[in-house]
Amino acid sequence: MQIPRIDFLIFGYRKITVEKKDLKALANIFITAGISVKIEDSSFYVSERQFKKIETLISRKIPYSASEPRGLLGLILKYKRRFGLFAALFLSLFICFFASTRIWDIRLDGASPEAEEEILEELSELGFSVGASFRKIDKAKIEAQMLLKSNKVSWININQRGTVAYVKVMPKLTYENEEKTGYANIVASRDCVIEEITVKKGVALVKAGETVKRGQILISGVIPLELGGGFCYAEGEVIGRFSGEVSVSVSEKESEMRETEREIYKRNINFFDFSFNFLKKYGKSEAEYDIIKEKRHFLSFFGKKLPISRADEYIVFYERCELLYTKDEMIKLGSLRMRDALSSELSDKTLLKLKTSADFSDGSYIAVTEYVATMDIGKILEFDFLQTNIGD
Repeated sequence: MQIPRIDFLIFGYRKITVEKKDLKALANIFITAGISVKIEDSSFYVSERQFKKIETLISRKIPYSASEPRGLLGLILKYKRRFGLFAALFLSLFICFFASTRIWDIRLDGASPEAEEEILEELSELGFSVGASFRKIDKAKIEAQMLLKSNKVSWININQRGTVAYVKVMPKLTYENEEKTGYANIVASRDCVIEEITVKKGVALVKAGETVKRGQILISGVIPLELGGGFCYAEGEVIGRFSGEVSVSVSEKESEMRETEREIYKRNINFFDFSFNFLKKYGKSEAEYDIIKEKRHFLSFFGKKLPISRADEYIVFYERCELLYTKDEMIKLGSLRMRDALSSELSDKTLLKLKTSADFSDGSYIAVTEYVATMDIGKILEFDFLQTNIGD
């Protein structure tokens, strides 16, 4: 079986077939014209560039049949109206010849989820990010700069496997300076009853069961003479018990802002270091609106993140709507608001007791929750001590 040459496959070719009885006449025509072809089973291949010349030579002398253009050129001509196919072909070629030297993904090992974003941002500022060229990156230099700059990394190692950068890090541990300088008292941040007091430095001026007022000194940084005298930076924990209340209300008539329309304002396709702006609308609206940004990464068939993302900006329009609640709706909405208010109020406290009461008054539903809780009510209050020498 005759196989077309590689240049025919790339630049296009035709298969020409003649009858066996005309092979001798065909050979004479080609010898006279100085054309060399390999004939097999009454067929031969010619390049698309030579086809017109050969067609002119034999069209009026020998019956023949010619195929449609074949090879890459034939494929292009056949599917010339299918843009998606050629876009995919172009993208594939681009990836083969260009993207293979780029960073497709950066995978961190050793960093906490909270620190990952900051470490990736620090690497990006040094030029090490998705889309950067491996060939242009000095990994040793990046590692050294990260150790000098980063607040999160104490050791880092960068390795490359294909188009993925594997970055191993060790977190930087920070320790609070236990030896505080200067002088300070610990005072009460609110009125309460002392439940427990633990002194690390200083002198306790209150004890469990006593009632204290806001601003009252609980642990003193002034050491009395009978205990040796002097001053220190008081340290300790004081747990106080206190009561408080949270109130919420729901009016029979209220208004709220509701989204009425969302319109695409700007769209960018980011591919490695390149950004293509496909859409941007201009103009202002008299209606109330916000601009919301969304970024989406494209994934491969295997669920891996590709270095291609779409960044959209939407204009979200709002209008003010008047709401009229029934009593049941007011109670339900009041319960939701109370839950959120208590969650915020008690986030740093230990709850001991809770009591809620509610009623309707003047077209509103009012709910009040009384609670008893404990927390560390100690507050550092620094002070200065000026020592003077008095001469005779």
